[in-house]
Amino acid sequence: MQDRTGVQTSLLPLKSSIAECLHVVKDVPIILEQLGLGLFMRKLEDMAKELGLVFPQTDIYDWGDKNSNLVLMKSCITKNRLHYVPMEDNENTSVICGAIVVVDIVVDPDKPISVKLSYAGHDPSERHDFESNLLTDLLRRGNFHAFKENLASLAFLDKHSGFHHMNCLAEDLRAIHQIELTNSKNDHESVMLEGHGLPHPRPERLGPSLIYWATPLARLNINWAEQPISNLPSEGVCTAFVAMEHYSNRPYLPPSKTGFLLPNGQTDLMIPDNEEGQYVISQGFSWHNEPLSFLVPTPTSSITAPATYYLHLCPPIASTAAIGKQIAIMVGIANNDGLQSSPVIDAVVPTRYGTLEELLARDVLVSEELSGALPHLQFKAVFDDEEHFYEFKATHRPDAIVIKKIPFSHTAQIFPVLKLLRRHLVFNALFRSCFNANTYHIAEEDDGVPSTPARQFVLHSWTPPQVLEFRFIHSRPPYRYQVLMVIDEHAKVNVRCMQLSQGTFVPVSGMEGGYAGIDAAANKVLDVPIVMRKLCKFLSSIPM
Repeated sequence: MQDRTGVQTSLLPLKSSIAECLHVVKDVPIILEQLGLGLFMRKLEDMAKELGLVFPQTDIYDWGDKNSNLVLMKSCITKNRLHYVPMEDNENTSVICGAIVVVDIVVDPDKPISVKLSYAGHDPSERHDFESNLLTDLLRRGNFHAFKENLASLAFLDKHSGFHHMNCLAEDLRAIHQIELTNSKNDHESVMLEGHGLPHPRPERLGPSLIYWATPLARLNINWAEQPISNLPSEGVCTAFVAMEHYSNRPYLPPSKTGFLLPNGQTDLMIPDNEEGQYVISQGFSWHNEPLSFLVPTPTSSITAPATYYLHLCPPIASTAAIGKQIAIMVGIANNDGLQSSPVIDAVVPTRYGTLEELLARDVLVSEELSGALPHLQFKAVFDDEEHFYEFKATHRPDAIVIKKIPFSHTAQIFPVLKLLRRHLVFNALFRSCFNANTYHIAEEDDGVPSTPARQFVLHSWTPPQVLEFRFIHSRPPYRYQVLMVIDEHAKVNVRCMQLSQGTFVPVSGMEGGYAGIDAAANKVLDVPIVMRKLCKFLSSIPM
């Protein structure tokens, strides 16, 4: 009997994990009678321990008693300053609270779990409109990891009086969104690509979140009439959410301010005597570089906290180390002489991933075990009437990084960071359109003469994330041509074609009339082979 009990005990973690996985996969609400009160309480106990909660070490696990008061968490949080408060009139409710935040978890064995999030006190600046429904949904789906992350975020904000700081940022993003919609005449796609992005409540995360870029294919599958957008394509969409995390002491706005943004671009604000030296007025920008004015806290501000905002990128972005440094300068954690020594530099410049071309073409190089071999590979794009072959021969090999999250201090820093990220995303998309696993081509001995005309394009040089330079041979004299794909600061692609003349590349006479259509195609598809095909056809049509 003892051996049998020992085996059952040893299998309990595995049984619990399987039960949790089944409920997550089935995507159904958790009813304690089905999931097991024991599994649920063990998960809450593990979560509490990681966050500093202390559970009473007594013989409380009588899992057969559905009405037991022992489902309540009866101890206080230590490091996160959250406390358990018993509810005598409702034995099924666990209450976790801090100085401000209150989380009620209703644990009834016969009903789905529910969570109610509220705030103590009467100061509206110390509250945030986080949704109780999100926390309820996470627990019902058995997503204890996400629930723990959100509970930890609430505890962090509570500990550092951060609800006011989050309110300031969230209110700014709401106001800027309305300004950009008005200025763009409700062009949601343009606001996403050229403004502060579109609000997008994340299904697993509390706090401000936005969509700031999407591939051309993903944009075709987005219902722009639905705002906020709830159903996003599974691939090709870039989102970001804002959280507050530990950092060296940073200045913030006084409680009298509801946001960093000044209404109507105001620049002549009279600063009260008691707030002198707490902040300055600074200019920023929004959609199509429309000016905005912001209050920016100064280092002499008396309102400080050992925390800062972080912009978490989903998915992370492949970038050059130089761009990582540029972002670090933008947000004030580095200077022009180099990155300052800081424990959070890795948030902007994490582990290097070799060179940029290796990182962007990793799906080919890793699957084929061809590390470092990109200059020796050939890539092929096939059309009905012609074939393209692409080779990478650029000698510049910039160090690569992956940007996962970016610390920042105030709202005015978001827009320039998003602009730089979009520029790199467009550059990356153009590169990957011709150097990827689908276009990777292994020449066969019996390839022979191609059945359709073939063109050879060489990526001769590049300057990420601004320029891609291709060279190719065309039947039109003088035969040797150069194509520059330039991504401007607004992440727009401009294509220009040059011809070799007396050892120098000069503009092609007659191409002027085709650039509008070629540029439009480039920005619509972000696909190098399609753009090259259109350019070559126009080049053939120019009279000699």
